[in-house]
Amino acid sequence: MQIVATSNLPVQSVAEQLGYDRRRVFSRAFRAAFSVPPGNDRTAQQSDRTS
Repeated sequence: MQIVATSNLPVQSVAEQLGYDRRRVFSRAFRAAFSVPPGNDRTAQQSDRTS
């Protein structure tokens, strides 16, 4: 979650860094762990920093 929230890397790049071959598999795992898709979490984290 920290990498997604604090970097500007595409979700695909984050997935690859974490050992996922496919973005979709990473997104499902992320959603299962944190109850939000990775793109939504990034958007929320970035708007919190600008507020």
